[in-house]
Amino acid sequence: EITAIGASGFRVFFQSHIYALIALIIIAAHLFLRQKMERKNAVLAGIVLYASSLTILISQSRSFWLAGVVTLACIFVFSLLTFREKRTYSLIVSSLLIIIVISQFSALNLITGNFGVNFAERRFQNLSQEPATSSRMNQLNPLLTAIKKNPIMGSGFGTEFTYKSNDPRILKEGLNGLRATYASEWGYLDIILKIGAAGLLSYVIFILCIIGFAFSLQNNPLLKSLIFGLIGLSIVHIFTPYLNHPLGIAYILILSSFIINLQNDIQSHQPLAQISR
Repeated sequence: EITAIGASGFRVFFQSHIYALIALIIIAAHLFLRQKMERKNAVLAGIVLYASSLTILISQSRSFWLAGVVTLACIFVFSLLTFREKRTYSLIVSSLLIIIVISQFSALNLITGNFGVNFAERRFQNLSQEPATSSRMNQLNPLLTAIKKNPIMGSGFGTEFTYKSNDPRILKEGLNGLRATYASEWGYLDIILKIGAAGLLSYVIFILCIIGFAFSLQNNPLLKSLIFGLIGLSIVHIFTPYLNHPLGIAYILILSSFIINLQNDIQSHQPLAQISR
C-alpha cells in the first residue's frame, strides 16, 4: 500500500515489512542482552537497526508500532531483571533507541518540508472515522457470529463472512461497501473461525513451548533475541494477521529448526545421565 497521508507525506507499507520489525527487535535485544559483536558486525547491525526502524516508521502501521513498543518494553524489563547490577546500561540503550526514533521523525519532516507536522500523532487522529479502523470494528460482530457456528473445532479454511467496509477502494465497487471475505484483520479471531478454540489453544501452547525452551537456556542470548522477535510477531497478529500468514509461518519454521538443531547440539555434548534428567 502506497497511500497519501497528507502534509506531503506518503505511507509505504508492504506485508514483508514484518521482517523489518523482527530485525529491529532482534538487534535491540542483542544490545540490551549485551551480545558481543565484532566491530564490522556491530557497524552492520547499527545500519540494519536504523534502516529497519525507519522502515517501520514509514510504513505508518499502528500494529507494527504497538508491537515494537510493547516488545521493546518487555526486553527492557527483562534486561533490568537479568542484569540488576547494571541498570544504567539498559537506560543508556533505551535512550539511544529513543534518540534514533526522534531523529527519524525529524528526517521525515525534512523530506516532506513540513516541520510542524507530527506524523505519529496524525495516525491516531479521528480513529473512529479512519477507514482501516472502522472496517476492523465493522468486522467484529459478523466475525463473532460466524465463530459461534463452530466455536470449538472451527468452520474450516476458506470460511467467509460478510461485513460493511469503509475502505474507499471497496466502496467504489458498489454494494454499499458490503464485502464477503475469508481473511479477517483480527488475527486470533480469524484462527478461531478456521480451526476453532481447540486449534488456537494448540497453536498458543506450541508458541509457549518454543519460548519456554529458549529461556531455559541461560547462555544463549541469540536465541532469546529471536524469541523476542516471535513475541513481537504474536503482538502484531492481534490486529494484522501473520501467525496464519506465510511470512509469519516461515519465521516460526526457521526458529523451530534453529531450536531443534540447538537442542541436538546440546544433547550431543551432555553426559547421558544429564540428558535423561
